[in-house]
Amino acid sequence: MPGAVLVAGLAAALVVVATSSNVSVDVLGQIHGESTMLHEVGGTYVPGWTSPEWNPFVDGRFRILTLLVTIVYFTSVTAIGATLVTAIRGADRWPWAVRVLAGFLPGFLIVLAPLQILFAGVPYLTAAWIAIVTMPAVAIALHRHALAAGVTSLRSDPDYRNRWLKAAAIVVGVLVLCGVHRLQAGRYFMVPDSLSAFLEAARQQLSGVFGSHLAQWDQQSDEWIFSAPLMFTSSASQDYLFPLYAAEFVGLASFGALVFGIVHSVAVRRPRLTATVAMAAVLASTPSIYPWYEISLIGGQNPMMWLGHPGRMIGIVAPWIALLMLGRVSTRVTIAILLATAGMAFMTISGTAYVFVALLGAGVWHLLRGRGPARVRTVARAVLIPGLGLAAIATPTFVYWHLHRVDAPNSLGWVLVLGSAAALVAALLVALSAPGTSPRPRLARLTPRVAIWLTTLGIGFLLSNNLVSKLADGQVRATLASVLPGYGIPVESRGIASGTSTIAFPTFTGTECQFTGHCQSFPYFLVAYGLLTILALATWLALAQRETAVDQNPRRAAFLVTVSALVASFALVDWTGADQLTAWVLTRFTEIPYYALLGFAALALVGSRSRVTAWAGGGVIAAWTVVPLAASHVIPQLARNASYLIQAVH
Repeated sequence: MPGAVLVAGLAAALVVVATSSNVSVDVLGQIHGESTMLHEVGGTYVPGWTSPEWNPFVDGRFRILTLLVTIVYFTSVTAIGATLVTAIRGADRWPWAVRVLAGFLPGFLIVLAPLQILFAGVPYLTAAWIAIVTMPAVAIALHRHALAAGVTSLRSDPDYRNRWLKAAAIVVGVLVLCGVHRLQAGRYFMVPDSLSAFLEAARQQLSGVFGSHLAQWDQQSDEWIFSAPLMFTSSASQDYLFPLYAAEFVGLASFGALVFGIVHSVAVRRPRLTATVAMAAVLASTPSIYPWYEISLIGGQNPMMWLGHPGRMIGIVAPWIALLMLGRVSTRVTIAILLATAGMAFMTISGTAYVFVALLGAGVWHLLRGRGPARVRTVARAVLIPGLGLAAIATPTFVYWHLHRVDAPNSLGWVLVLGSAAALVAALLVALSAPGTSPRPRLARLTPRVAIWLTTLGIGFLLSNNLVSKLADGQVRATLASVLPGYGIPVESRGIASGTSTIAFPTFTGTECQFTGHCQSFPYFLVAYGLLTILALATWLALAQRETAVDQNPRRAAFLVTVSALVASFALVDWTGADQLTAWVLTRFTEIPYYALLGFAALALVGSRSRVTAWAGGGVIAAWTVVPLAASHVIPQLARNASYLIQAVH
């Protein structure tokens, strides 16, 4: 049934869109269509944006020292992040190359808070070299035993040496591919447009504008802090674009590895195939109902291969990493978790919010599992859970069908809220009706852990200035400045939060549609979200099938919470009365459930017991991944990027 529903649903959506006279896929494509066009390497191609003046490959800006130090620094950060990767449930079954690449983004999170403290306490040139020397020392200290054993095996074990060389070749090949892709990633050269503020600030930093300490930002300062040790190795440095570029393409490789690994850990059958399909879908599939079109649904671009921000990437997978790390952990892992928690406060707030939702959901599951009365379990499993799940999945379709058929669309915002609530109620019923009973949590031991985690997160927000720089009328920063002089300088702003004062719910103004496109009409909604809706429906049917080898209830509950988050994000983006810029920022809350539902589709369909469902699901996901790549300019752009890079290096 899931495979049949998937094929029939896609056919119906295609018919509706194809026979509509008031929809143009080209219009949606033009919103960010320049991202998938073939471009000359070395510029940005959006009206009003300034072409980059920070090309590291010209004017003697590229130093071999920067390249060598970047390799050492990134390798050390990856080794530090491996502390968290090894604690992820099932990571020991991941391919070796996946485990290696996966470590970068967790390491990225772990080092943010220590770096912020270092640069706030010491002048930035001195702090940069302290960080560059300290990171390898910490990495070696953490893995000294594994390094010694590995060196011995390389010398004495030919099979181990061959496996190591093959895995190393895969790692290097993936990094080179990502580096070539990110060179001219669609509409911008090397880095996304929002980092132009960082690049200009780096020039001013070296000119003495901010004084002797590193400039601090009021939000999303993760890339600035992480790259600071490489950007400011000397007062004569001019190659500060290269570290930001390197963080983006290494982050992209690490993100793909984490998606593969997470799906591999939770897959019941065909783990490698399922993980590969999920990774491909998240990285490269188009959301368009026509697979040969690329359209943007999420601010900053999608699919994921077009997005370069490491903080956004780790935010997408962080909730699932948190769930797979629940349980007893060593002291070393506990310290890494707390540092990563503090680091989350430096990123986009949506990542932190969804980690909180994931951990709260896990706590509720542990508390309520199997505690429903027998009669409630029977009714819930037979009627309530399937019905509420279907209603939640169908809610956005209902809302955007009626959006332009009612005089007062504000009430439809509350319908989305109800649909989101229906999914949460269904998740609670899944927990209550699940087989078995969880032991009562020991609050005496759980409460301190929760308190420590929340306290660490709060400290991270205070250190990062992220949305709290004016807390207590700036007195918190003044207090920090008495110990760390870097907090005594003014806080810089990238200006990305302008317009947030206009948020009010429910207020549908229609201005958001100019950005999101999907609410212009119902056919436009099907173009943008028809594929995801039908995949979600087929996934729900597949998860409802009886399993004998594994309990599907945890996956069903997690899927329902994800659906709830997606439906709520529609209300947030389209029913806040916000302007287009704010709608762009709020779409951050859509991307995490959006990509998660693609992963669920691969898990439930490709991993199905039914070969028909597996072939149908895998075929659809593969088609919507391969066709847009073949139809776009990705391959020619890669060739053009590679040619440019070879010429620049020579």
